[in-house]
Amino acid sequence: MKINNNKTKFLLILIFIKLYNIKNKYEEIIYPNKQDTMNKRKFMMDNYCSKWIVFTAFNPPSKFVKHLEKNIENWKIVVIGNSGTDNTEWNIFNNSTTLFYLSFEDQKKLKFSINKYLKGNSKFRKIIGYLYAIQRGAEEIYEIDEDLIFNDFSFLNNNFKNKIVSYGTRNDSSQINPYSFFGEPSIWPRGFTINDIGKQSRNIFHYINSSNINLKPLIFQGLINKKPDIDSIFYNTKIKFNNSFNFNFTESYPLIYFPNNFVPINSQNTRYLYEIFPFLMFPISLEENIADIWRGYIMQKFAWKLNGSVIYYKSSIYREKEYKNFSNYTKDKKNYFELNKLIDILNFNINIFNNKYPFKIINDLIYILVQNNLLDKNDINFYKTFEKDLTNVGYRLKLFSSDIEKHSHLYYLKIKSNLELIN
Repeated sequence: MKINNNKTKFLLILIFIKLYNIKNKYEEIIYPNKQDTMNKRKFMMDNYCSKWIVFTAFNPPSKFVKHLEKNIENWKIVVIGNSGTDNTEWNIFNNSTTLFYLSFEDQKKLKFSINKYLKGNSKFRKIIGYLYAIQRGAEEIYEIDEDLIFNDFSFLNNNFKNKIVSYGTRNDSSQINPYSFFGEPSIWPRGFTINDIGKQSRNIFHYINSSNINLKPLIFQGLINKKPDIDSIFYNTKIKFNNSFNFNFTESYPLIYFPNNFVPINSQNTRYLYEIFPFLMFPISLEENIADIWRGYIMQKFAWKLNGSVIYYKSSIYREKEYKNFSNYTKDKKNYFELNKLIDILNFNINIFNNKYPFKIINDLIYILVQNNLLDKNDINFYKTFEKDLTNVGYRLKLFSSDIEKHSHLYYLKIKSNLELIN
C-alpha cells in the first residue's frame, strides 16, 4: 500500500526509532570504557578506593569494628545504619578516613532510587552500601556481619594465582557439601538442598594447581569458626547445646566449585569481584535469610556465564555469640520446599541464558520466577531500579558469551592427563 500521508510517515519513523532503541537498550550502557570511568570518578569523588567492606549496623560499634577501622590496610569501610540504629554511638568515626557511617537520613541524601523499596530496619539496606562503594571506585566488595571477629586479615587478600586448590566430583548430585571438605563432615550449611544431605559421603576431592584451571573465582566464600552458618533443622535436632565447630585445619586448601555444581553462599564473610556486582541484589519479597541464600544461587549461574566460579576458604574469622538464624525453621521453610524449583529454573531455562546482555537475562529470569510464584512483582521493579542506580554510579557491564557453560569439570581443566593432578 502506498503511503501519501506525511503524518502517517512520521508516525512510522517514530515507531522504527522506538523499536531500535528497545533493541539497543542494553548496548548503550556499555560505554564509556570502564577504565576511563574509573579515572573520572577517582578525580571527582572523595574517599575513592578499589576495595570496600560493607555491612549494616543494628548495634553500637563493637570492639572488633573499632579494631578493624584502625588496622585494616588498602580497604575502606562503609557502614549502613538502619532506622533504629543509635547514630550517636557511631559519631566516633566522624573524622575517620577509613570508615564511613551512613545514617538512615544520610542514605536518603544520596538520592539512590532503590531507597524507596528498602524498609527502614532491614539488612537489605546494605544495597545502599554497594552503590556507595561502586560510585567510589570499588572493584572488590567484602560483606561481613557486624558480630564477627578476624583471626587475621589474610582472607581479604587471598588470590587464585599459582595456588594448590581442591575440587570435588559427584555423579549423582549438583551439590557438594563444603563443610565436609573442611573437617566437619557431619554438618551442612544453611541453604543446602535437603534431598542431597544423605549423599555427602560420596564426595571425591582432587588437588590441582590453580594455573591449570580455566576459571576466575568471582565469589570468595569464607567459613566462620565456632558458630558457623548451619542448617536450622540440623541445628535444632543435633547441636543446639553442642560445642563450637572448628574449620581451622592447616592443610585445608581452598575448594573451588566448577560450573553446574551449586553451593550455598551467604553474605556473612564473602568477597565479590567487579564482574559479579550486577547480581548483588536481593529478592526483597523473601525473608532476609532466604533472600541471602537465593541470591547466592542466582549469582553463581551468572558467574558461570562470565567464565567464573565460587571458591571456599578455610576460616580466618569467628563468631562468639549465638547466631539467631540457626533456630528459625519457620523462616527457612522456603529453602526446604521451594529451593529445588529455583535450581531447576536456573538449570533448565537455557534459552534466557543465551543472551549476551546481563541486565536482559536477569530481568527475564526474575519474570520467570514471578510467573512460578517464587518471587513477587515488586522484585521486577526493584531490580530494574537497581540496574538504573548501578548504571548511574558508573558501573560498566561485561558482556556475556553467547555460549552456555559446559557440563563437565574436565572442560575447565588445562591438564592433559590425570598424572598432572596432585593426589
